Amino acid sequence: MDGGAGCLQALGWELIDQTGECIREFAAGGILERIGEIRPRDPVPRLNIEVLCDVDNPLLGPRGAAAVFGPQKGASPTQVRQLEAGMENWAAVLTGCTSREVSALAGTGAAGGLPAGLAAALGAKLTRGFDEVARRLDLRAKLAGCDLCLTGEGCLDEQTVGGKVVAGVAELGRQVGVPVVALVGDARPPSGQTVAQLARTVGLREIVVVTPPNTPTEAALPAAADNLRTAVRRFLQRTD
Repeated sequence: MDGGAGCLQALGWELIDQTGECIREFAAGGILERIGEIRPRDPVPRLNIEVLCDVDNPLLGPRGAAAVFGPQKGASPTQVRQLEAGMENWAAVLTGCTSREVSALAGTGAAGGLPAGLAAALGAKLTRGFDEVARRLDLRAKLAGCDLCLTGEGCLDEQTVGGKVVAGVAELGRQVGVPVVALVGDARPPSGQTVAQLARTVGLREIVVVTPPNTPTEAALPAAADNLRTAVRRFLQRTD
């Protein structure tokens, strides 16, 4: 989770610390607070870059990369605060060196903040990834000929509504009048909300959790295919 600093290094940019020295180590979230400047080694080429973002989270704040995705990757509350402080410094460096303020742009919090670095340094256009993939697949037209759409993801939670595939499929289904059911490994509704309420929030007819209750992750993963087949069979039996 480095805000795109490592990608810029790989593309030839130099990361300069606050003493004026070039940072030689590979960028990671822990060095973001040390960065004072970024420099391209060569003139920045004029490129049209489009970045497909799987979520619409900004770089900073309560919906930012550190706050939302840090805990997912195992970061403790203290580490999340450190990552956020580093991201805040990195955002200020990007703005100061490129004259582009990108930290509040939708999508800059995706992929550890990678789109933020690309948008600031290279002027990349950030696009909602689902919209582009759905357009290329002509998904709306394909859905229009269906009675029911099954979609899914590993874990469905409140982040799903932030631009992820399941929410996008649910919205297209709503537009063409086709009910959408999500088959998921786990469902984690926000505190005080049921799985059925989460389904309505996302726009789904139903959420089907394929993993048997109280199954540890290490047992669920190798059994995923069997669990999915069983869940689909049971779902179809009760909806006949």
